[in-house]
Amino acid sequence: MREGRKVRAEKEVERVGVRQKEDDRVNMFADPCLSDRMLLIYLFAAACIYGVYALRRKDLFELLERSLGHLPVEKAGDGNKQDVVKEEKEEDPSFASFQQRYKGYGYQGRLEEIRRGFEYLPKNEVYVDHAGSTLSSSSQLQDQLSLVSSSSFGNPHSRSAASLRTAEAIRRARLAVLEHFHARESEYAVVFTSGCTQSIKIVAENFRWTAGRSLFAYTVNNHNSVLGARQYAKNAGCAYYPIPHAQVTDSAAMSSETCKHRLLALRFLSRSRACEVLGGDEVKVDEHGAQKKCYNLFAFPAECNFSGQKQDLRWVRRIQGGALNRSLGCGEGSRWMVLVDAAKYVSTSPLRLDGEDKPDFVAFSFYKMFGYPTGLGALLVKRESAACLEKKTFSGGDGTVLAARADDDTFVLRESLHEKFEDGTVSFLSIMAAELGLRRLQAIGMERIEAHTWSLRDYFASELQMMRHANGREVAKIYGPPPGTPSRSVGSICSFNILQPAGGLLDYSNVEELACLVGISLRTGSFCNPGANKEMLGHTSEDVELFLKEGKVCGDRKCIIGGKATGAVRVSFGYMSTFEDARRILDFVERNFVDMGEEEAA
Repeated sequence: MREGRKVRAEKEVERVGVRQKEDDRVNMFADPCLSDRMLLIYLFAAACIYGVYALRRKDLFELLERSLGHLPVEKAGDGNKQDVVKEEKEEDPSFASFQQRYKGYGYQGRLEEIRRGFEYLPKNEVYVDHAGSTLSSSSQLQDQLSLVSSSSFGNPHSRSAASLRTAEAIRRARLAVLEHFHARESEYAVVFTSGCTQSIKIVAENFRWTAGRSLFAYTVNNHNSVLGARQYAKNAGCAYYPIPHAQVTDSAAMSSETCKHRLLALRFLSRSRACEVLGGDEVKVDEHGAQKKCYNLFAFPAECNFSGQKQDLRWVRRIQGGALNRSLGCGEGSRWMVLVDAAKYVSTSPLRLDGEDKPDFVAFSFYKMFGYPTGLGALLVKRESAACLEKKTFSGGDGTVLAARADDDTFVLRESLHEKFEDGTVSFLSIMAAELGLRRLQAIGMERIEAHTWSLRDYFASELQMMRHANGREVAKIYGPPPGTPSRSVGSICSFNILQPAGGLLDYSNVEELACLVGISLRTGSFCNPGANKEMLGHTSEDVELFLKEGKVCGDRKCIIGGKATGAVRVSFGYMSTFEDARRILDFVERNFVDMGEEEAA
């Protein structure tokens, strides 16, 4: 029946001649003279072409009825704001059950108070892309406006009153960052950057790589920002090793002969290339014949931005203690430094640096934590590990260098870590805003934020996993930790793909496009994490080669190649997300992608 409807729709489209270029279609909607029937036919045909079950789906019918004036249109920015309404919760029996099950939800009755800063959200929209960027509170922005308009703030590289105020504000912000992560100023330095990516780049670019000896190892579920760091290792004539997550978790696997031989083969090729480039010996020795000290770098994400899986932070101690030495064949004098990509983790989870697990470097972005400011992040550097970084160049004024000459290449860098690596004038007004954001999170409590967002993720994943088509088949395939996984092992992300009644995959771009039509902001694709995408979706190396041959690139709409998904749908919750947000997405999936069989046909 659905096929017949689709054929009739396509014939109707051909008859009225609406198959035009994309810009023509946009102009059609801008034409006030467009007839109601033409608009109905266009929307109807577009949904069929995209492969969505449009003819029997309630959300699309509501959109069509609104377009014809039968239902009121809820416009973004029309003054209808999204509030937490108690009456709606009381009418929904599933909410009472949810509250009984998830005691950590709602900040002990403070959720309405917290959400007052987000009344600007249009009532008909749901935002669940907090792993991409969380939202900023209007009260936070108002506090920033009040702060910067309270006095004058000048370039901190001066001694004027305005400059001294700025310098003091930056100093307070550094202390606020250390306080947030329970780090001592005597142990860690705060280097402000443009974001997590630049923080990682600073480490890789200035790392003391020893050609032919230093190693760069990383788990395959790292973001592209970490993958880019291997180019610095390669250019320095060093080996790099992508390590499956399971092999780091399982020390026995890391010590196995199979793993050892595979990794050593990779290392041999890289060392051979290093010797070819440098034209020298592989291993350098001092005058006594002993191998000179060399630094190795290991990088992993505290939380995977694809699956939400949290890594065991005890890895830090293990790696620093030489857990990789045997499997990677490291010689004497090797010292492992650990870089943690904490961009996703710190947005909804507490990170403490006052215990036994103390990474050498921690990279993150502030907009992931509290929305504003964008373009600002930080790199936490363990002071005793700073010796493995060597700043070879400089950019900027007297904030970075003590002295420089124009007639030759003489320059003297400043001694303090943050001055040495913060090229140019820092974004001081944004840094002031970051302190306000940190204070906001501290007032709520990161432990409470973790409990709240985990509750939403676990509920959403549980309900999605239980959904079935009329024939009993699953509606969705969830990637990553299953429902019921504790908050210490999974964050606020749930990634999945929709399955058709026959078991085949539905193009994930269809999910995103229909979600956009009904006001749901989510994310699709591989989320700039090709390694996690490969692991979670079960791709082989041959699959990846096929994707590349077929022209698959980041951000395109080639969602299924060779019968396999090239990415997924990602829903991620933030500290201000609600039960209604989770329920709205579940209802969206049920209305549009669940085959009800005889009941639906009736």
